[in-house]
Amino acid sequence: MIDSKHPSLGALSSKPREYRSPASNAQKFEVLSPAEMLRIKGVHDEVGPSDGFRLYVGRVLPPRVSRREKFTDAWMPALAPSAALLKWFRNKPELWPEFSRRYAVEMREQTEALETVRERIRCQRVTLLHAAKLPWMNHATVLAAILRTD
Repeated sequence: MIDSKHPSLGALSSKPREYRSPASNAQKFEVLSPAEMLRIKGVHDEVGPSDGFRLYVGRVLPPRVSRREKFTDAWMPALAPSAALLKWFRNKPELWPEFSRRYAVEMREQTEALETVRERIRCQRVTLLHAAKLPWMNHATVLAAILRTD
């Protein structure tokens, strides 16, 4: 005999159960445009759930960050400007247009690394992390433009 009061079965009644599809219990999924799938943040900015895959694109470990600290999901130094280009630039605003052009030229050689990031962007949000002092004058902005256009 089946116990109709058993907690796993629930109370049996003559009233039919309401049907709910599995989709009705699912979370609402946010549909993002390709431009919204790529974000830029500073490495010391607050980590948020909307960051998605956090990719650090600096050549060296950022200041005030320990190797043990989990600040990123991946690190791709191949997507950072060369040491020579950074030394030439030295964060001088008047050199920004030329720095951007030279960095874009350097990135033409990194087709495999760029394609790896593009594949990730197709399936989830990617946040490019940089360690620059100025949010508008850093290589991640140029890299984001390259990733969005190609």
